[in-house]
Amino acid sequence: MTATPETTSPAPLTEVSLDRIMRSVVAMAAELSVLRERVRVLEAEAGIDRVNTPVDEDTAAFVAHVFGRLHD
Repeated sequence: MTATPETTSPAPLTEVSLDRIMRSVVAMAAELSVLRERVRVLEAEAGIDRVNTPVDEDTAAFVAHVFGRLHD
């Protein structure tokens, strides 16, 4: 008869771990926001017509999309 390995649950995340994860998410969101703005400027300079979404609405939607699930 072969022994089956016991399944163990992963250790719960500590406050320090969650803090590090949130710092990473915020840093990546900031980088993505900068890149999106750069693309917007390059598209405007190249004469590429994009959907006429005001920047404020676009930014608000981005923030809601990235961080909205934190309030669930």
